[in-house]
Amino acid sequence: MVVDATAHMLVETTTHTFDSHRDVNAALTEYRSARASMTSQIDYMSGYAGGRKFTVFERLLISAATHDQGEAQRFYSFGSRLMPAEQYLSARSVARAAQKHLRHRLRRRSVAGT
Repeated sequence: MVVDATAHMLVETTTHTFDSHRDVNAALTEYRSARASMTSQIDYMSGYAGGRKFTVFERLLISAATHDQGEAQRFYSFGSRLMPAEQYLSARSVARAAQKHLRHRLRRRSVAGT
């Protein structure tokens, strides 16, 4: 990400001038700001890497993603860091996932009962 923030300036700058350093510093400041906004997401995702157990809500969201294309897209967006953890794990998201999960279970039960 830091490369993305500074690459165009480094490629476009042919001489090392005071202004080019100012541009790089501005890009690095922008990068730090973007990185700070992702800190909670990074901290949350690192818990998965550490092997912690999924919470009930996380299991529900993942289960819904296996049965519903829209929930799968949301899971992808979350895992790809395109959606913040706070949004993916919101009460509204969990309620929607519960609805999709229960709908799938009821469908499966009705098919098994016939």
